Amino acid sequence: MSFPVYPLMADISLQQPVSIISNADFIMSEQATPPDNSALWRSVSLTHRWKPDDYIQGNNGWYRLKINLDEIPTERLGIYIRRFNMNAAIFVNDTFLKDGGSFEEPLSRNWNRPLYAPVPALIWKKGENSIYIRLKTYPRYAYISPITIGVDNILSSEYELQRFLQISISTAVFPVTLAVVVFIFSLWVRRRHDTQYLWFSLAVLAWSTYSLNMITVDLWISTKTWEWFAHSSIEWWSILFAIFAHRFINQPHPVLEKIYVAFGVIASLTYFLIEHEDIDKATHLFHGLSIIIGFISTCIVSVSAFKNREKPHFLLAFGFIILLLSAINDWMFQTSISGITGRLTLHFHHYAAPIVFMFMTWHLSGRFSTALNEVELLNIDLKDRVEKARIELEQHFHAAAEIEKTQVKSLERERLSREIHDGMSGNIANSLMLTDLLSKQLEKNDADNSSIKPRLVQLKRQLEEGLTEIRNLMLTMENDVSNLDDLFSYIKDKYQQVLQPQTIFISSFDFANGQQHISQKLGLNILRMTQEVLNNINLHATATEVNLTMKQTEHQLLITITDDGCGFELTEKQKGHYGLSNLQKRGDDLGASVEIVSNTGSGCIVKLDIPL
Repeated sequence: MSFPVYPLMADISLQQPVSIISNADFIMSEQATPPDNSALWRSVSLTHRWKPDDYIQGNNGWYRLKINLDEIPTERLGIYIRRFNMNAAIFVNDTFLKDGGSFEEPLSRNWNRPLYAPVPALIWKKGENSIYIRLKTYPRYAYISPITIGVDNILSSEYELQRFLQISISTAVFPVTLAVVVFIFSLWVRRRHDTQYLWFSLAVLAWSTYSLNMITVDLWISTKTWEWFAHSSIEWWSILFAIFAHRFINQPHPVLEKIYVAFGVIASLTYFLIEHEDIDKATHLFHGLSIIIGFISTCIVSVSAFKNREKPHFLLAFGFIILLLSAINDWMFQTSISGITGRLTLHFHHYAAPIVFMFMTWHLSGRFSTALNEVELLNIDLKDRVEKARIELEQHFHAAAEIEKTQVKSLERERLSREIHDGMSGNIANSLMLTDLLSKQLEKNDADNSSIKPRLVQLKRQLEEGLTEIRNLMLTMENDVSNLDDLFSYIKDKYQQVLQPQTIFISSFDFANGQQHISQKLGLNILRMTQEVLNNINLHATATEVNLTMKQTEHQLLITITDDGCGFELTEKQKGHYGLSNLQKRGDDLGASVEIVSNTGSGCIVKLDIPL
């Protein structure tokens, strides 16, 4: 749509449906209503930016347009201002029509909003009509575009389109970008090691924070605080997005990223510390430096794309180029350098950024989905492998169980062999000796009742003891000996009778805790080891005195058995005699120390040091 431009207000007669006025009278005045016809009015061109000297007089100015009408318009007209900064009000013939909000601090922010006011026909009059535009702003912020006057239905459509481009799109995109932040951040929570998700969500959050500045009109905080908050967000958005790009292409740059972060801290502190009227000048510098960060990131991503030939890297590089060009264009508009934005009065960056966000969100979610699918496939494969391993382990277990059964049987045979030797074999051997003596006496026919009867009594006793040993073997397998007191009583009651011709003394015992539990294996082995020593004394030592002592220390049981018999040489090995080897083997099974001191003719000392 093309509109005629009228440079001289006095010649405007509104013959055209729409007229764009590019000149106006201007005056600095703090009045809230149109000022009188002061001689201080001066002619200015629209678009108009205030000069530094204007701010000395204040921050409230007035524009005046005069229109001559031959007759009152039959169609309703409207007045349209495409862009201004910061707040404006429209008057026609001293009648207020519309404004952009509060003129008190905090001033309503309309820097990115068009303003349109329909003019009722009753307000117009024949001849000269005066249109007043009040503009209130902050130092270095004042700006107003050409003013358009025309038919209401045409201008209202133009206004709605401009409002849609400048406000509605940003308003609709804001919750979408917040949803992107939550979505991508949740992906990072589930995939902490992949930091690209974190940096991207923080970058979008920073941009979303800045985008509030595009749509917010009335502030709930001071203007200075809001400016610090909004402009710091722009710097951090460029920093965080650059760091994300480095992670995305798997090329972190720690030193460069630290410089970026330091720049962000400096920019934020500067915005916070300087005066409000200096913030606009600071934004020119820091936004320009943020563009340099964007340029460096664009180069890094582009080089990676051409080097690795990966499609996502090419697309990200293309996105960076779009962002960079739109940022340069907006910066030129901000610093009053002519460009595309200067004519269309639009900021392009807030259109380009959401498009790049949507693409990156789609790609990052695709990456996450691909990783998830790979994990699921790996889980399925792992499940199959685990099942195969389970079957193999089960087979190995059964094989090991069979081997263990064989070993247990072998060990049990060995144990029973020792038990039979240590217990029953002695009794049976004695019984055989008595039987042999009786046989010899019967052969000589010199046997009489006085000599045979004692032998028979002794034979009976030996057989009874053999039977007792069989019962003991069965009973000890049921854990009858469960503590040290039981062990001592068993030895005292059962084995003191073994040595009939000799005198046996339990000379001392010292149990710190007689009720201390001992295992079946430990109790049985201690009994058998003690019995082995006593049986050997009975059969071979011809001793007249035997002493047995038992003492419990913190973790040990010390047993000492001494006799005054004939003794023996420890180096001698007699065929068919397994007592000492069995004694040593039982000691090894218990981790015990077995010490034997003996010489021919000097008796024997046996010391057992058994861990509890």
